[in-house]
Amino acid sequence: MTQVIAIDWPGRKKGAAEAIWLGRVVDGKIIDLENGRDRQAVIDKAIELAGRDLDTVVGLDFAFGFPAWYSKRRGWTSGRAVWEAMREHADVLIEACEPPFWGRPGTKAQQLGDPYRETEKALATRPKSVFQIGGAGAVGTGSLRGMRHLLDFSDAASPSGPSTIPVGRSSSRSTRGCSRTASSRAGTGVGATTWPPVSPISPNRFESEPRARRTASTPRSPR
Repeated sequence: MTQVIAIDWPGRKKGAAEAIWLGRVVDGKIIDLENGRDRQAVIDKAIELAGRDLDTVVGLDFAFGFPAWYSKRRGWTSGRAVWEAMREHADVLIEACEPPFWGRPGTKAQQLGDPYRETEKALATRPKSVFQIGGAGAVGTGSLRGMRHLLDFSDAASPSGPSTIPVGRSSSRSTRGCSRTASSRAGTGVGATTWPPVSPISPNRFESEPRARRTASTPRSPR
């Protein structure tokens, strides 16, 4: 019996608690639907609930990272490096809104590199770019303010050794992400290891693995 926790995550800074919702479904039934928590409080609640039931999927309404070229340009070689950087610099990047970020009045869509991650380019429809931090449907602001909290899930999964709450990679079917906490038999978990790895890895590997998994599991239509 899987527990599903879904968090609706707005990008706005003021009054965010009223717009942040946490829903919990167990065995196909809605158990809780609550708002009123700030960002840290809702993440803490999700971790608490996952700790009670390791067969848990947590859906987070924001992107887990950037296109590989941007991570490489900034020197980030692992998911954790990206998230640690956002802990310090997310609000600075949002306020500055300098290329490749855009969306504020007077800015234009950036042309420094591909605006989409591999997981987004695999979709049939074109989503919003994580670099868009203003305008209708923008996901960048919420993503930048959310990535830092993935450290909380990572640390809860493995505070000082092998993971007791395995954390999966970002979803291959959406611009946002999905973490899974489950027993080591779960295909989307990482067993007794931690995600993201502490040791450096290729930025291309970090963002392209979900696409490879999707390609393998979803046969292409003949042309």
